[in-house]
Amino acid sequence: MITVRPIYFLIYQEATTLLISLIPSKFHHNIPLPLFRLINPQAFLVSQYSSVEAFCLKWGIGLRFKPEAPGLDKSINQCSAVSVALYFKHFDFSNPRHPFSTFGLNILEYYRASFGQLHPQGLARVLHFEDFCRAAGYDPSLLSFRRFFRLAKNGDWFTFETSQVDTCLISSMVTTLGSWKDHFFWVLESIVPFKMIWRHPDAVLDELEPSDFELDNWFLKSIKACPSRLRPFPEPLLVLMGISKLWDKPDRDPVLMRDGQVVSALDFIKSDDTSNVVFVDVASFEGEDAVVRGSEHRFKGSNYVSVPNVKGFVKAPASK
Repeated sequence: MITVRPIYFLIYQEATTLLISLIPSKFHHNIPLPLFRLINPQAFLVSQYSSVEAFCLKWGIGLRFKPEAPGLDKSINQCSAVSVALYFKHFDFSNPRHPFSTFGLNILEYYRASFGQLHPQGLARVLHFEDFCRAAGYDPSLLSFRRFFRLAKNGDWFTFETSQVDTCLISSMVTTLGSWKDHFFWVLESIVPFKMIWRHPDAVLDELEPSDFELDNWFLKSIKACPSRLRPFPEPLLVLMGISKLWDKPDRDPVLMRDGQVVSALDFIKSDDTSNVVFVDVASFEGEDAVVRGSEHRFKGSNYVSVPNVKGFVKAPASK
């Protein structure tokens, strides 16, 4: 028996295909995947590959890491043994930048989890903590992070929640992220300095937080004093703090201004309303621009300090 699709469905399919063809490929990752797959599976695959490449170029992920779009029937944990999975939403919401920060990688290594297992809000908490510490003049550490956050489950993903023993550092955050769970891609595992582990979903989550006596008292007072709103930060701010190298003005540094006055990175992060802050750029000292200064905090192929070598730490025991 031959099944004939109703004429209204065919008209809908043709019209929607035409509409999608008018959308630049770099935005295709925002189209709900079930709709895209229904319309034209082959076009979906071609568009996904094009979209992934454009996305990686936008966010500074070199094509040498061979970004790959998943097949129609693949889930995020089905990448090859030599690849790691990344979500699109991680980059436009959670503030990671490539080369990835050593601190962020330490967190993943310590908790034996992969990027593809982290809910965007969980990764955002990790990197917000790093941004806040650097803006306040402190180096973030595993020990200090564990004082304020603990690993937890969020549906099929892992996240980081506020610990039960100290002040909540997040005053508010976006709770609706839209469609993101099916939007991911794979890159070569050489993008990170260690073999990423896919944490078992039933692994025990019962680690105790460090005590006050294990941490610097001035650091604790400083960071507790100003809870801040978690949100995506503008690129110039991330460049200024050494988190991002996506900056096309060599020998110049970004500067934040409000009403003719310079605004510090810390004041920007603490402010709920930054609509009147503008970014300008000024000449930097030779060889001392923000991108160069921040390179010591990012993994660039050979400068990673693994968790067993971080002062005061041993690797977390593997869960049975």
